[in-house]
Amino acid sequence: MKIVIILSVIVVFSVGIANAHLGLEDGWVEHVPVEFEFENKQYEMTFATYHDSISGFEFNENTKTSITTMPFDWNEETVQQLEFVHAEYYIPKNIEIYKDYKIKMFVNDFEFFGVVDRSPADEIVVHFLIQKDKLLEYSKKLPVSTDKMTFAISPGAKIVTESGLSKKTDDGGWLIKVEWEAKDKFPLGKETPIKIEFRDPFTKYVIPQITYDYTIEQKGKIISSETKIFSQNGRDSIFTTINSIGSTKLQIENINGLDSNVEFEFEVTKILTKDDADHLVVMSTGSWQQGCEKINACFAPYTIVIKTGETILFENQDEFAHNVLLEGETDYLHSSTDIINPNESFVYKFSEVGRHDYWCTLHPWMKGSVVVKDTAEVNIPEWIKNNAAWWANDEIDDNTFLTGIEFMIKEGIILVPIVDSGKKSDGTTIPDWVRNNAAWWAQEHIDDSSFVGGIQFLIKEGIISV
Repeated sequence: MKIVIILSVIVVFSVGIANAHLGLEDGWVEHVPVEFEFENKQYEMTFATYHDSISGFEFNENTKTSITTMPFDWNEETVQQLEFVHAEYYIPKNIEIYKDYKIKMFVNDFEFFGVVDRSPADEIVVHFLIQKDKLLEYSKKLPVSTDKMTFAISPGAKIVTESGLSKKTDDGGWLIKVEWEAKDKFPLGKETPIKIEFRDPFTKYVIPQITYDYTIEQKGKIISSETKIFSQNGRDSIFTTINSIGSTKLQIENINGLDSNVEFEFEVTKILTKDDADHLVVMSTGSWQQGCEKINACFAPYTIVIKTGETILFENQDEFAHNVLLEGETDYLHSSTDIINPNESFVYKFSEVGRHDYWCTLHPWMKGSVVVKDTAEVNIPEWIKNNAAWWANDEIDDNTFLTGIEFMIKEGIILVPIVDSGKKSDGTTIPDWVRNNAAWWAQEHIDDSSFVGGIQFLIKEGIISV
């Protein structure tokens, strides 16, 4: 259903309401174009709902707030059935009240911290992804009579686009700004220009006709230095290569022959690239829609076992943006950005031993895990092989054996490449050759890889669910 609504200041409309989807119907989405007037200009944006048809929209010209309303049952029993509620605003970048300002998000007047994606060339995507625990929290605070959910956005503080390090000189006479391409990290072993600007500390204007000296020092050793450098326009670049990691200092001094100095401290680190990655995990094509979780294929492989200190390349092969967040953490693994766009990737090093579960906050059905071990050797618990031997000799039943195998896969003790299971187990008989494999594997007559072939067959047939 496509609805176009033309509004002036504050106008509310009503439409017929479809049956609530409870966020459970795979692939259901409704895009509703909405128009509003602000300062005698007409603007259009789109609201996408993945839960139920919307029932109203309003724009408040005084507060510059857009509010979309959707029928919603806040009863705790109903909320318990949900995993999340998902909705989005698609805002063209010609709407300046949102383009140039941070966007504040609210759900039924509760401030909500979602994801604002500014990476598309022509629009801003504001993601509301409200998890069950947050829905339950809101339901306890709202009046019992509440029968709707509202999604509101309003402009916050103006976005400051400047990046880099800025400091006043010790005498307060200059404001010096330095930056380099990698922003938060200085790359190891790569010639990198450090851009410098000399500004008036009050007006912030760049001041031309500058002379200065500089020194780059690390652990008491001078890496490079130069004196009496002249900058015609007040901007300059120092090209330098630093071949050791650690805390590094840049000192700029004797500006225009005066005793005017400033010191910057930064970290030199190895910037990981695709070539440094030991393993690959892909965000699968089509994973932006529910369904991939049924075969644990949203991230592929679903579980991966690596050694301490090894790196993983996470690559987005889907047509929509994703992100990667460890369970219980608040910072994404890709710390420099909130999202990974299609065909983009990042590399992350895992140093802590244990199981690390992660998910995409934009599409919460997308889940995966990394198991980090001290050694590359896979130590399979003895009870698993005992189970295999007992099962091969009919001393335990099929379910007991399969439970052990499912545990082994889910814990990353043994890796099984994901295969598509289009079937559901319905008392399917396990072939004799799989039983023979189990006996030979328990007696160490065949290796793990040979045994895995049988496990893949059981997954494909729907006999094992992982």
